[in-house]
Amino acid sequence: MTFIIGMVIVFGCLLGGFAAMGGHIGVLWQPWEYVIILGSAMIEQFASELTAAVKGFLERGDQFALVTAPEARPYVRLIVDRLFPTLPVLSHIEIAKGVKLDVMASLS
Repeated sequence: MTFIIGMVIVFGCLLGGFAAMGGHIGVLWQPWEYVIILGSAMIEQFASELTAAVKGFLERGDQFALVTAPEARPYVRLIVDRLFPTLPVLSHIEIAKGVKLDVMASLS
């Protein structure tokens, strides 16, 4: 309980001092920072999941490609290219009809 009271006092003093010196409190709220931080975190999570999934296949010498949605393909390619430059990234519309695919792993 004392921790919460202490935090309220600290933030109250910080915001009060900022406002007393002519600062506008609204300037401190920057929602786009959260978008940038969360976007970076999601990319990092995708890259770590991709690395964990792909390493085993590469070590065994398997031949495979990463298949993704057409809208996401350019962005996925940017991430994959930095980690695995030789790994093909295809969208499902680039695969000919009748070609049999084996799903080896799935990333979320």
